[in-house]
Amino acid sequence: MRLAILFTTAALLVTPTIAEEKRKTNEDAGVREAIAFERAKDRADAAQARKEAKNPEKFTYEKPKSSSDKSLANEQKREALEKNEKK
Repeated sequence: MRLAILFTTAALLVTPTIAEEKRKTNEDAGVREAIAFERAKDRADAAQARKEAKNPEKFTYEKPKSSSDKSLANEQKREALEKNEKK
């Protein structure tokens, strides 16, 4: 009889509670979500690398060329400076 009670008690201690099982499944879902996100990010990075390798001229990261002195923006800037100097 004591042996049966001992085994029953041991079985109850070993089996996880409902809360423990729920927590574990939530953790597992979070890990699966994180892995799926990382894999999607890796796929996007690989696709971008393929695009850049296929058309490198479209993906040059150089400084924008400065506009000429006669551009509209430079003329407007000069006019604004001149107006401020006159005041």
